[in-house]
Amino acid sequence: MLPFRSTVAGIAWPAIVSTPGATLLALLFQLEQSQWLAPAELAERQFRQLDVLAEFLWQNSPFYRECLSAAAWIPGRRFDAALWRELPILKRATLQSCRTRLIVENSPKAHGRPVEYATTGSLGMPVRGLGNELTSFFASALIARNHLWQRRDLSGKFAAIRSKVESRSHADWGRVESACFVTGPAAVLNSSVEVDSQLDWLQGEAPDYLLTHPVNLRSLLIRARERAVRVPSLRELSTFGAMLPVDLRALAREVWQLPMSDIYSSEEFGNIALQCPENPGTYHVQAENLLVEIVDENGAPCAAGEIGRVLVSTLHNFTMPLLRYEIGDYAQAGAPCTCGRGLPVLARIAGRRRNMLRLSGGRSYWPSFPYEAIRPIAEFRQIQIIQHEVDTLEVRLVRAEPLSRETEQLLSAKLCEVLHGQFSIRYSYTESMMPASGGKFEDFISLVGAGI
Repeated sequence: MLPFRSTVAGIAWPAIVSTPGATLLALLFQLEQSQWLAPAELAERQFRQLDVLAEFLWQNSPFYRECLSAAAWIPGRRFDAALWRELPILKRATLQSCRTRLIVENSPKAHGRPVEYATTGSLGMPVRGLGNELTSFFASALIARNHLWQRRDLSGKFAAIRSKVESRSHADWGRVESACFVTGPAAVLNSSVEVDSQLDWLQGEAPDYLLTHPVNLRSLLIRARERAVRVPSLRELSTFGAMLPVDLRALAREVWQLPMSDIYSSEEFGNIALQCPENPGTYHVQAENLLVEIVDENGAPCAAGEIGRVLVSTLHNFTMPLLRYEIGDYAQAGAPCTCGRGLPVLARIAGRRRNMLRLSGGRSYWPSFPYEAIRPIAEFRQIQIIQHEVDTLEVRLVRAEPLSRETEQLLSAKLCEVLHGQFSIRYSYTESMMPASGGKFEDFISLVGAGI
């Protein structure tokens, strides 16, 4: 049973939680019910919320009034899937150039103060936007939902190694969790710390749960295998903030015999999709907070199994709404999940356009090469592949000394095999490769044409 936090003197059980905690519990109760709704019912409720938002924007946002007019929407008309697709797609460049026009000056006071966010600009196009205290509350509820889905013991110790944080210890898991639950302590470490020091820190902190970026987790696991380091207290590993490498779950099982969960998130929207608690590798879109579309290059909806562009729309942000915003990611639409939840499914987060490998003849795809297939040829701490031309790759390796020419040739042959092409490959060596400021590290980057 979850340990609820009582705030009334003399009352330990049943707990009487604080007003913010009670509101959070009320929303979690609704989310527990709504996740089982049929997909059509979920979509209907999303559009009813968007009707309310559109009515507000028609009166208060000249920018969105133009967009709604272009889609032939007028007050009183109700959205359906066909009408919704008539709204123009919001591009990142438009968000940058029209930021002030997207801000609604007289958003409802009940939604609280504006809350600013900023993206790291991994595409060279950083953006700043606004949510509010209400959108932050919805984000908090989805964080709590993820803890519940992954069946975490909140009395345990939570640790995070991530970017843009101050290294420190906390008495609880944070403002979100402690609003209504009694939790164990938490500890945070900035991911800029060297990997060996991170392992030493983990052993000293002895957490039950670890959250970090995928590339950082890979480095931790590889170094832990080299040093035979174990953290016996750990029960689960969790990742966020970047595309999950296809073989990272297997590496976690091999090195530490631990399960993994992953989160698809962004600075603009918070948690977009959470890993299904019954089917690891399947992601459920958080449809109570966002409308997510997977569309092809012509804007048509993708069928299950198809990969397309990710469009995200906020349902509750009346301060600076983003409707049909092209976030820059590609994902694979999924079939309904066998767990029974009606929440839309993403079968795979493919990555960004610049992470696509270009092949001769115009073919392209997102490479997913298992590290363990190439590691027997050459040990390395980290690898990054840059495609400079259709037939030219640069392989950057972090290792103590360069490979021999013979080993480079063997590795090149294996890479051509797993990447399904013939390439001229050159090697470069470095002592370390740091992720971008947002903690994202791209192990494959194409600089060919639209991949820039």
